[in-house]
Amino acid sequence: MSSLEPDALPATLVEDASRPPRIVAFDGFLGESHTAGSVRLYLDEELREWFDVAGGDILHAEHFGEGMLRRTVLWVDQRTTLERRRPQPEDVHGEYLDGELAAETVPQTAAFVATDYSVLRRTPMKTPYCY
Repeated sequence: MSSLEPDALPATLVEDASRPPRIVAFDGFLGESHTAGSVRLYLDEELREWFDVAGGDILHAEHFGEGMLRRTVLWVDQRTTLERRRPQPEDVHGEYLDGELAAETVPQTAAFVATDYSVLRRTPMKTPYCY
C-alpha cells in the first residue's frame, strides 16, 4: 500500500487529533456586512437568507468556483453567535417588505443554524454530492 499524505484542511483546523474540533462549515456567497468587523454569508442564490459573522470568529475560509458563481466555505466554532436573517413569507411570495420586519435578524448559534433544514439543503458540506 502506498503512503498517503494528509490533506491541508485538517492540518489547518485540527490542533490535536485526539480532540476533534467542534466546528460547522457553511457554503454561500460572501458579501459585506453593515456591522463593522463582520462579513455576510448569503445562503441562497436569491440573497434572501444570510447571516453575519464577526471576522475574528472565522476559523478558516476557502473559495471555489469563478466569476459570479464563486462561492465561499466558512468554518466557525459551533458555539459562535451568528446574526441570522431568514426570509419572511412576504419575501418568498415576491412581495418584499422594506420595513423593520423584513430586515430583522436573530442571534443564533452556528450549531443551531447548521441544523436548520433550510440551511442543510443548501450547504454542500452536508449533502452527499461533491464539487
